[in-house]
Order: sequence, then C-alpha cells, then structure tokens
Amino acid sequence: MRIPRLRLAVLSLIIALAPLPASAARTLALYLDGALIEQQESALKGYIEFSLPGSATPDSLRIKPEGGVTIVRVLTAARQPARGIARELATLAEREDLLHDRLKALSVREEIFKSAAKSQSAKAPRRTRTNPEPLSTIRQGTDYAISQLESVYQAKRKTEKELARLAERRATLQKDEAGGGSLVKVWVTPAKGRVTASWIQADRLWTPSYQLRVTVPGEAVLELHAHGVTLARGETATLRLSRVQSALSAGFVYEGEAIPLQKLPLKLERLQGGEPQTPLSLSLVNTSGIHLPAGDTVCFQSGVYMGKGIFHGADAGTSAEITCNGR
Repeated sequence: MRIPRLRLAVLSLIIALAPLPASAARTLALYLDGALIEQQESALKGYIEFSLPGSATPDSLRIKPEGGVTIVRVLTAARQPARGIARELATLAEREDLLHDRLKALSVREEIFKSAAKSQSAKAPRRTRTNPEPLSTIRQGTDYAISQLESVYQAKRKTEKELARLAERRATLQKDEAGGGSLVKVWVTPAKGRVTASWIQADRLWTPSYQLRVTVPGEAVLELHAHGVTLARGETATLRLSRVQSALSAGFVYEGEAIPLQKLPLKLERLQGGEPQTPLSLSLVNTSGIHLPAGDTVCFQSGVYMGKGIFHGADAGTSAEITCNGR
C-alpha cells in the first residue's frame, strides 16, 4: 500500500518530535571510583515514577525540585525483577545451596581422611602371622588416606570455582535494569513540575591512561585518555580526576576513547635510551598544576612508537619516572 506524500511527511514529523526515553536527560559525572548520575523527570498529573538500578549506592538518592516545584511525597519500594531473571535467580540460589551442602560434606570427609592419615603414620610396626610386613601395610594405608584427601581437595576446588561463577552471574543479573533495584514514586505540585534525581553508582567509573610524546630534548607532552567508559543512548558524561566524595577535582568533557581529555606539557628532566631496540627511560616533572593518577602509558619519541610503560602517578610539582620498553 502506497502512503500519500503528505501523510508520510506528517508521520516523519511526529517521529522526529516524539519524546526521547528517560535516559535522554541523564548526565553522568564519572569519577575514579564510581559515578554521580543525574536524571531529569517530568510529572504527569502531579506524579513521577522512575527506576533506580540495583547497583545504586544505598541512601544516595537525592531529588531536587526545579523552578518553583514542591515535592509533596516520595515513596521507594523494591522493584521485582523480570520473570525470566527471577526464575534464573531462583535456580542459582537452589544450585548454590546444593554446592554449600557439598562443601560441608567434603569438609567432613577431609577431617576423616586427615585423621586416618595421622593414625596410619603413627602406628608402631608389629609383625604378626597375619601381617608379616607391617611397614608395607602402614605405608599402603597412609597412601590410601592421602590419595582420598587429594580427591577431596580437587572436589572442593571444583565446587568453589562453580560457586564463584554463580556469584558472578548473580551480580550480573542484579546489575541489570530488569534484575531488581528500586521503584521511586514522587508526587509534586504543580501537576507538570520537573525534578532532577541523582544517585551514586560504584559500577560506573573511568580509568585514566596516557600517551607520552617526546618531541625535542627538554620537551614532552602527556596526553590524558579515558578507558572503560560506556554510555547509553542519550547519556552525556564529564570525567573527574578524583573520587566521588572529593569536592575539588579537574573535570573533562568525554568525547570518545581516542580523543585526549587534555594535553599536558611537562618538564623533561632526564632522557635515556630510545635507540633501536633499547628501552626509553625518562624523568618528568608534573607542571600541569593537578594531581595525575597512575595509568598505563604508550610512548612515542619524535613520532616513533617506543612501546608501553606504566605511569605511577604524580602530584603537582613532583617528579615521575617512566620506562617504555614494549613489555
């Protein structure tokens, strides 16, 4: 069926003007140990409802009214996970209970065979008509007890590894938006008021990394990059060179992993090596005026890739040693 051009144009306009999901108004301040997340919400007939992820730090939720709005009431309740996730969580719990019971039984077996091994090794060899080789008998009994102990240890290790895998899977499910968290209900006046909700999440953060570029003797530039940043549709992020609870920190707008957050000209105190197949070793003074945390470093000298190194961090005005050797 052909759609008339006018109807098609109107349909396109409606789609273009359709409101974005809640995440479209979400901003993140990513720190080295977590994130402060802000999300704008608009009321419909004086009522707002949104979800708080299960990974949100307890008691970190704050709701700020905007533009003369009054918050009348706030309720939070545990959000039930999606049916499929709830079933899988129940299966995981049942399997974990069975594995814990197995560990208890294996611990009992371990004590039994430990006692047996000690008892066998402590026996005094006595030759009798039915036991003409007592040393051989004692040795066999001891070897049997030890072999059983080895089997117990292997079974315990296997069980503990499976428990660790289940715990990892449980954590993944609980971090999922559909895997739990809280449902937040807010009543406001006037009926079309807006609020900004904020909370802390420890599972969203960033990791600094560097590119060191040595150009001419006495000059070096340290490019600060970000790793580990994943943004959903509509999210924007600024990166902070500190922990969440720190009031003062340098901030950078995140534009992508390949784009440096900042280029920091540093004073080069010492430069050694750099010839073909020899490590590049140098000493830098942090003249940037800010604390630079530790991170992996990729090194270049006059545009030539010189391998990787580790920058152990430096306070403002202090020196740092970096060795780039490609290992």
